[in-house]
Amino acid sequence: MAYSPFEPPKTRNPKTQAIIERETFWQITVPFGLVALFIVGLMVFIALSAFGWAAPTPVRSLADVSLMAMIGLAMAFSLVLLILLLALCALAWFGLRELPYLFRRAQDWLWLAAMHVKTYSQQVDVRVVDLRQSIAAVQSVADSLQSMFTGKGR
Repeated sequence: MAYSPFEPPKTRNPKTQAIIERETFWQITVPFGLVALFIVGLMVFIALSAFGWAAPTPVRSLADVSLMAMIGLAMAFSLVLLILLLALCALAWFGLRELPYLFRRAQDWLWLAAMHVKTYSQQVDVRVVDLRQSIAAVQSVADSLQSMFTGKGR
């Protein structure tokens, strides 16, 4: 047997690899990148607004303090979102790299288990069929003996 389920291969079909990379780019990387750009842009806009460069309007000092508090909260929330987004990207990258081999390994183990079950079930089936055939043969012999001595069959 050329392939052993105990050692999963680390090669992949080049066509399949190209399709997976293209789908990964358009379905995972691009949306995450757009969200990351939006979050960074929002952080920059808030920072520029705080310094008065985005919206140069005279404000009172209490408004400045409340704006700084809002900026701090928005930055903290944005930082948490950015960290979660990066962790999700890393997890997706790791999953796309490792899971196909693990799924293949599990598939091969299940195939081996199915073959063992099939082998044993065939052995049981043959024994049950043989038993039924033996019972039918004994019944047939008994019927023929009965018909020989009584003159009538079943």
